Amino acid sequence: MKDGGFRISVSSAAPSYSSQGSGPDDIESLGDVYVWGEVYSDGNLNEGSVTSFPSKNDVLLPKPLESTVVLDVHQISSGSRHAALVTRQGEVFSWGEQFGGWLGHGIDKDCSCPRLVEFLAVNNVEYIACGEYHTCAISTAGDLFTWGDGTYFAGLLGHSTEVSHWAPKRVSGPIEGLQVLSVACGSWNSALGTTSGQLFTFGNGAFGALGHGNLESVSYPREVEALSGFKAVKVACGIWHTAAVVEVMGQQGTVISRKLFTWADGDKYRLGHGDKNARLVPTCVTPLIDYNFLTMACGENITVALTTSGHVFTMGSTAYGQLGNPLSNGKLPCLVQDKLVGEFVEEVSCGACHVAVLTSRSEVFTWGCGANGADQSLCSGCRQAFGFTIKRRLLPLWFGALPCLQFQKSLKSCISSNSRKATSCFKASCHSAPPQPQAAVPSRPASPYARRPSPPRSATPVFSKSIIDSLKKTNELLNQEVTRLQNQVKSLKHKCDTQEVELHKSQIRAEEESSKCIQAMEVIKATAAQNANKMP
Repeated sequence: MKDGGFRISVSSAAPSYSSQGSGPDDIESLGDVYVWGEVYSDGNLNEGSVTSFPSKNDVLLPKPLESTVVLDVHQISSGSRHAALVTRQGEVFSWGEQFGGWLGHGIDKDCSCPRLVEFLAVNNVEYIACGEYHTCAISTAGDLFTWGDGTYFAGLLGHSTEVSHWAPKRVSGPIEGLQVLSVACGSWNSALGTTSGQLFTFGNGAFGALGHGNLESVSYPREVEALSGFKAVKVACGIWHTAAVVEVMGQQGTVISRKLFTWADGDKYRLGHGDKNARLVPTCVTPLIDYNFLTMACGENITVALTTSGHVFTMGSTAYGQLGNPLSNGKLPCLVQDKLVGEFVEEVSCGACHVAVLTSRSEVFTWGCGANGADQSLCSGCRQAFGFTIKRRLLPLWFGALPCLQFQKSLKSCISSNSRKATSCFKASCHSAPPQPQAAVPSRPASPYARRPSPPRSATPVFSKSIIDSLKKTNELLNQEVTRLQNQVKSLKHKCDTQEVELHKSQIRAEEESSKCIQAMEVIKATAAQNANKMP
């Protein structure tokens, strides 16, 4: 999963709970989840090993996601070592490496395939977001749930503590009574938007990533006061910077523009303000003041913004060609052109060091670091473009903290020399000398402080008795509701059949009466003619 790219489309879950009654038409309309890059697959137990870990392989071409069920996917997201998706039935599935509870399964076990997060079975989930160390979910009721490794990370989960949660827990505090509309996860912080347009952030405040005007960390959702009076409609988190699309309202309450705001660490010019200075509060990107924006995405050292007219602007580091414009020095936002000239881009997504966009013609374009197969746009040998067209049913791209489902990449994969080659180039390379083994590069979290040793990982019970009883009761209620609806259907069908019979009888009577009326008219005409002949 790590460093892979995912595109998702509408599909149906045959073995899943809400797929009963799917017919051939439903199956034909199913889409598939595709992944490429560094991808998890089924792990094998080594001899004498106690735990089975999913193996990671470089997938250089998009391949269907391995799953034991057919997933009816609504939305998808990924972190650096785990991923999660939401089905159209409101179910949450997660998979990847398990550490600190970020999979939400309540047990210390890695998963190579999507597994249902049963703790959320009593909630219908609408949206999911994965950070590097935690996961967030929004229910259809507007409640926010978070889980994962909150220890040492300054309130990363928003529960006013630094305790890890192995199961989803609802976030309350300052957002109690508010409906959460969107959420974004960085490596060390989170941001959420409400239906009223308020923006809240929490987590590590280094470099001003929270936008509160200081470097303080906050362990609970705190409103970004600098945007009070505005409406934040989109938000994205990088590792140490944040971006948002903000609606500017007119005097009569109408939206007159949608501007791009960025803040926090300005290194590599990633904020788009023309300098490397940090911004402790949200600041409008003035070089792009003449444009209105639909959405944006944040990589490790870049920001990608999509205008309402379908144009893409990038800003930040020029490494790996991730700006998509070889003429840009990255100091100011640049327009991505080349093969996007004449295209109307509808969606954008970032990995740590690469970018993917979806056009109105249902084509995906990628650029940036191609290690592990993350960038699938050009052959690394002959530099020829690959043809890759995706059907229109694709849903929006979503960005996790680093790589995996949503065209993301980690720093480790960017350092790797793996590359994708066309068939002819690959065959030619087979006759060359075998590659020399490379020294492993130790990975470490991009933290401003050293991480303390983690406590021993121990298995925890999957369910408590109260949760099991609650699930059983919910299942019984659902079965009763299904039975009631089936009875209603039978009753309505009987009424419909009865009405059709009565309608048929009424039609026959009407035809008989019409025939009698015609006959009566003929008799009247004949009688009138006879009387006319008898008159002198």
